[in-house]
Amino acid sequence: MTPRTATLIGLTATLMWSLLSVMAIATGRIPPFQLAAMTFAIGALAAALSWIGRP
Repeated sequence: MTPRTATLIGLTATLMWSLLSVMAIATGRIPPFQLAAMTFAIGALAAALSWIGRP
């Protein structure tokens, strides 16, 4: 991993963390456990697709 890639990953993580409260308010009336389950499902799907696409 190059230093540039690491910096971009860190910047993205900081940006996502800073937008956490805005996104939490934007979810509206979705219950917290349902929101967590939906988030983990999206993450698992992205990881599975990434794993399938690798040689």
